[in-house]
Amino acid sequence: MLDFFILLARLLVLIVLVLSAACSTGTPDSAQPTPPATAAGQGEAEGEGHVVITFASDEYQRGLYEPLMEEFNRQNPGITVQFVPLPQPEPGEPFEITDWNRMLASAGDTTLMYGLRSMGSSGSVYFRDLGPLIDMDAAFAPDDFWPGALDACGDNEGHILGIPLTISLNGIFFDEAVYDAAGLAHPAPGWTWDDFRKSTAALAQKKGDQIRYGYAERGYLYGSVLEPLVGAYLERNGGEVDPQALQAELGWYFDLIESEAITPMRSMQGQQDWQEWEKLFQGEARPAMWSGSLGESLPGGAIMISGEDPFSGMAIKDFGFAPYPVASDQAGGRTSPASAMCGSISAGSQHPREAWAWLAFLSHQWLVRDRNAPWEITQMPSRQSLAEQVDFWKNLPEKAVPAIRFAAEHAWYGTLYSRAFDALNTALTETSGGGDFAAAFEKARAALASTPEPTPDSAAIVVATPPAPPPSDATVIDYFYDGINNPDAGDFKALVETFNQSHPDLFVKVSGDFGSPTETTDWLAFMAGKYDCFSWYSISGEQNTDALLSLNSFLDAEGPAFAQDFPPELLDQYRQAGDLFGLPTSSQPQIMAYNADLLSKHGLEPPPNEWTFDDFIQLAAAAASSEGEKSYGFMTSEWDSLLLAGRGVQLYDISPENARIDTPEMLGALAWLDELKRTGVLLVQGQDNWDEINDAITSGRVAFWSTQAGQPDYYFNPYEEPPYKIGAAPMPAIQDAGYGINWAITRANFIARSNQNPQACWTWVKFLSEQPNAYPGVPARLSVADSPAWKAQVGERNAEVYRFALANATPASEMPNPDRTVWPLYTWRSQAVSAVLKGEDPEDALAASQDKAETYLACIQPVETAGMSDEEVQKEVANCARQADPGGQWQ
Repeated sequence: MLDFFILLARLLVLIVLVLSAACSTGTPDSAQPTPPATAAGQGEAEGEGHVVITFASDEYQRGLYEPLMEEFNRQNPGITVQFVPLPQPEPGEPFEITDWNRMLASAGDTTLMYGLRSMGSSGSVYFRDLGPLIDMDAAFAPDDFWPGALDACGDNEGHILGIPLTISLNGIFFDEAVYDAAGLAHPAPGWTWDDFRKSTAALAQKKGDQIRYGYAERGYLYGSVLEPLVGAYLERNGGEVDPQALQAELGWYFDLIESEAITPMRSMQGQQDWQEWEKLFQGEARPAMWSGSLGESLPGGAIMISGEDPFSGMAIKDFGFAPYPVASDQAGGRTSPASAMCGSISAGSQHPREAWAWLAFLSHQWLVRDRNAPWEITQMPSRQSLAEQVDFWKNLPEKAVPAIRFAAEHAWYGTLYSRAFDALNTALTETSGGGDFAAAFEKARAALASTPEPTPDSAAIVVATPPAPPPSDATVIDYFYDGINNPDAGDFKALVETFNQSHPDLFVKVSGDFGSPTETTDWLAFMAGKYDCFSWYSISGEQNTDALLSLNSFLDAEGPAFAQDFPPELLDQYRQAGDLFGLPTSSQPQIMAYNADLLSKHGLEPPPNEWTFDDFIQLAAAAASSEGEKSYGFMTSEWDSLLLAGRGVQLYDISPENARIDTPEMLGALAWLDELKRTGVLLVQGQDNWDEINDAITSGRVAFWSTQAGQPDYYFNPYEEPPYKIGAAPMPAIQDAGYGINWAITRANFIARSNQNPQACWTWVKFLSEQPNAYPGVPARLSVADSPAWKAQVGERNAEVYRFALANATPASEMPNPDRTVWPLYTWRSQAVSAVLKGEDPEDALAASQDKAETYLACIQPVETAGMSDEEVQKEVANCARQADPGGQWQ
């Protein structure tokens, strides 16, 4: 079972990197070699000799594309493709990119683009028209692409501004059980708009105040079932709109809304819109149909990643899937919404033919980063032949394959008339539930007309000079650090540059590519198989160190003073059987961040290092205000254990021997949370209110939030300084709080046993251990943590707080692992907290969770789990959890 820290680390990966845990793509396609530059008409590079071109993308994509570059360079010895990261705003500077397209076109000879169809005529200012290169390349085979895909990378003047590389498809999910109960045939490829209309009307039900909609609109026109129909209308009429005629054409749709068979569109701009949308899918009266992408879960459902089945808990497995309907005569057959990721060539590239060869090569690769993530493996290869070659279809739930094929063959890639579409989006969103559509459209059109389209900057594009490659005689160190992709990684990148300059015989290449994470991934072994050395976290008893190099000999060579510069207990976290496998770098204890200006506004003093939970609650309540500009005392979430611990409910107090959640302490804590929420003390972070939370934090309306040392503003304000002073305090003291409140993440550097030059890695990681600004938190070396340089960097007061918090923290590696069989009880206890924070009665919320718990316990307690593997136990747990909670997502 994954320990607490690994679970936390994976959660951070999913949030910060948008589920950006990455894996390498499949083996580059050698059966479809891309023709060298001469195939594009270059003629031996026209005597220019060796050509270097650049490919610009986000830093976290490096691990995906660099292996492909190596293969391309091998096949094309006269060309070298070099990865360059897209520029990122410097911390402290406003994130204002006035011309995103120019930035992309200037970053590299080639880059990736979306939404080219909506760029109007401006796209050709920044990116090269690839039409002539396509015509010159006899091996390109445009007919191999899915219908309409090449057009998806073009503009409204007929320029092809990119090659489609992957395609994202949308379709319509449907509840098969509802169709079966109604005796209706399931939607199938080729079903018509009339079939959709009849099914929607037949499946809608109303019992008292409860409505089951036949179809639930996702929000506004973008993503609506009407989206391709409105797009087709604009295509037929050259972008001109007669609102009365369009309203008459869509009359059947408005009739279905009026009869409550379809939900009206909504703007989805506020928390309430999202909550109402997700609430439709809770309970037994969820809509019979709704739209979505191939790799998403039921709206409002949790995303589950399983190494055995990447589609576990995904809608495409648990429900039916159909392409969008088509016209009965098939004349308007392109209806399933899709988007293409396009490879483009900068208008400023001096080597367009070499750049073309690289993009043509990429079009023969399935650009998959994570084979365990459904949102990745549903990214369809843009070439039909490649989809067959890589067995794309075998990765998908078999029952959905015919519908996905049909959707790909009848894909609609968006409108060329984006401004007219925007006006229609506004009008339909405002009036789909009733109102004057024609008047709303004219108002929206006038508003757009008052804001003219920006004029593209016609100045010449200059592609940035790529950084110098490693010296040919230098030893290259492949190093992993997950923080390299963060907006505030500038210090670390500067350290890499400093090291490379001062060590001409060594060259550090840093990557943030996580590889292919699964629930059972042995991270240490996995990283050691990909990198020479890497930054990772403390070793738990269940992790295998066979792939790691013992650092004992390096430590001995440095002399006793070096080892004595590390806290002994910190070194012990990275020892097994007398061998030191990791050189500690830093620790990040939990801390309480606070808005010093908001406290001062209310006449409140900042908290001292030694403060209690009662002190914290009093300060939070005093800082909350509903008068004038609303402010909150504390930002929390349903998973936050601090408030429960303060009321006597410990994080790990559920066990097989004490498997109850409806304790008096829990009921009292819920009633107290309900009062804090109602009085405005708490701001609750949920899955659907990011905008509200972000606005409250960045505008300075929250007094306290918990975070980690070195990250005072959590993940807010990533590109600019907040407009208020942030202070730090240790977590408030709670008597008998147990685990889960004061804990610390520790980090170390490891060297792979397979490394052919471990001394190079040791030189690098020793250099990092000497730096005060290499990693967030408290530096591992005592001399560095006590240095004026580190104190100046984080501030004297913060340095004092961080070290105080660390001295009272439990290492994350020592956090207990609750018995796997009681994990569902933690989930249902959290659901009770969530329900109360959303306004439900505490007794009712806890009773509902306890009912599930008792049904589950009656099922799981007779199961003899002794001797079972983790996977076998998990199956038994999931089986009993489904019996207790059929509406939940259990794998």
